[in-house]
Amino acid sequence: MSYHEFHYRWEYHLKSLPEQLWPFVADTNRFNRDTGLPSLESVGEQKSTRRPQLRFSAFGIPVEWEEQPFEWLRPSRFGITRRFSKGPMAS
Repeated sequence: MSYHEFHYRWEYHLKSLPEQLWPFVADTNRFNRDTGLPSLESVGEQKSTRRPQLRFSAFGIPVEWEEQPFEWLRPSRFGITRRFSKGPMAS
């Protein structure tokens, strides 16, 4: 079954400069905690790529994925692609 793909973009006009906000946004563990993401659990490594596999459960739904390398463009943005093996998303 094929599903529609959704793309979202949020823009905010903030009083602080990107350089001032970067230490808070780039701390992904803190960012996850502050946004209410459940604790992540390591499942191991994907043998072929040596990339970490992580998981959490939210509302009784298990979510598991292979973590791809982060892309960092200090101080303006960072991004990551996650390939999900369990849960409501594909990537």
